[in-house]
Amino acid sequence: MSRPWEDTNWIGETGRADDVLRKYMDQWGLPQRETTAYLCGHPHMIENARGILETAGWNKDAIFQELYFQPGKGTAPGLADSAAT
Repeated sequence: MSRPWEDTNWIGETGRADDVLRKYMDQWGLPQRETTAYLCGHPHMIENARGILETAGWNKDAIFQELYFQPGKGTAPGLADSAAT
């Protein structure tokens, strides 16, 4: 989504995943207390998306994550220690 030029046939949304999540949060109409979120990708995107979901009322226990890679030293606190949950 953030590199649409890599696929010249791409016709979907463009932009960062956390921005698209924020854009569609209200439109989806998902009941926060009955919905499970699965975040997979870049550690900073996961951190941002988790914050968006928690602010919108998602239960922390209903948000799962999978990092594509472990961040190096000097990255956001808490992400370096978290593996796939």
